[in-house]
Amino acid sequence: MLGPQKKPAAFDAFVHLVTYFAMVMSAIASGGIVFQIINRFVPDLQRLAYISDAVQLGPLRFHIATLLLTGPLLLAMTGYLHRLFRQGALSTDSGVRRWLTYLLLFAAAVNVISSIIALVYQFLGGNYTVNFLLKAATVLCIASFVFLFYFWELKRADYKSRQMGATALLVVLAALFAGLLIGGFLLIGSPLQARMREYDQRRVDAAMQVRWPVEEYFRLNSKLPDTLTQLGSGVGVDPETGAAFPYEKLTDNRYQFCVTFALPSPQPASPAAAPRTVPVKPVAPGSGSGEMVWATHETGQVCHTFAVVMPTPGTKDISTVTADAGTVTAPTSTSPTKP
Repeated sequence: MLGPQKKPAAFDAFVHLVTYFAMVMSAIASGGIVFQIINRFVPDLQRLAYISDAVQLGPLRFHIATLLLTGPLLLAMTGYLHRLFRQGALSTDSGVRRWLTYLLLFAAAVNVISSIIALVYQFLGGNYTVNFLLKAATVLCIASFVFLFYFWELKRADYKSRQMGATALLVVLAALFAGLLIGGFLLIGSPLQARMREYDQRRVDAAMQVRWPVEEYFRLNSKLPDTLTQLGSGVGVDPETGAAFPYEKLTDNRYQFCVTFALPSPQPASPAAAPRTVPVKPVAPGSGSGEMVWATHETGQVCHTFAVVMPTPGTKDISTVTADAGTVTAPTSTSPTKP
């Protein structure tokens, strides 16, 4: 009786390339999710001095989506490859397999060596924060696992019988993928919350953009518009509902502008017991130029009063400042020194 027919070399390359692609993408996605978990529970205090949220939701969503697809694909393709080896449809000694596997091992070895170099370099430069050390250890562990697993696979010659070690390893890998996905979903919240957060960010952007057409109208007419419709279509419009934001002209140079938010703005994330050596610097409401007050907000309708300030000897252009406290301070600038 004839044995199973050997698959062509092109099929051999295809199966291995799909498997290794799934492995690389799963490794990158797993590392990305772990990075965000580290940022959430062991934040970099220096980084938090300039931003309001340690978790980067955009990259986190991408890594969750990637692992959700490539994780099961990697497990399925690895099991499929083992079955082909066991049936004799593919040869463990094929040149295609060896070339592709050695290239993968080379990439993993470069990653391990680069991680160690980066770790030592940062340590010598004084960067030995827990956040950095955990991330470096994550990259080192993932690259080492890939190298050791495929080096063992390359040296393994007998696929006729199932090996409990390989089966247990795939089960552990599946559990790890599931745990990372659960952890990622807990960080990112429900799709509804993600949608609400995205629209809130668009509302912030839309509110910030109102300043410039208002200043231009004031420059041309020496007064504020009675309604936002005088500034043109699309100015001061809620990106979700399409309704105009509440606007009220108070005086010729003061107006009140309101935006309704679905969620509060992200707060600085840091464990209560974490030693804070660098003060957090979130954008404070009522400080800075007129549009910056929208960077931090609560849930519901948030209103701010703005004043358009005419140029003074110390300034060149019309500017907008917050007037929530009833006072207006015109920003100043220093004229360049002539040589």
